[in-house]
Amino acid sequence: MLADQDLAALKNLISFPRELVILSHRNPDGDAIGSSLAWSLYLQSLGHKTTVIFPSEYPEVFEWMPQSKDILIYDLQPQQAE
Repeated sequence: MLADQDLAALKNLISFPRELVILSHRNPDGDAIGSSLAWSLYLQSLGHKTTVIFPSEYPEVFEWMPQSKDILIYDLQPQQAE
């Protein structure tokens, strides 16, 4: 759980629009994909520009999730992901 000062610091970091990158672990599962995309959508609703990058591909069964087609896969698109 976040301490009050950590929560305040996080609120401060996202208080004005930024370009943000959301990363996950290699071979992401549904939890990693869903939470990354949900975080991305939330941050976009606050005016941020987000990019979701996974190190490796994810199962096609999760392509129904909103903005899943926008995920960059480092193994396939290293220059874009850099």
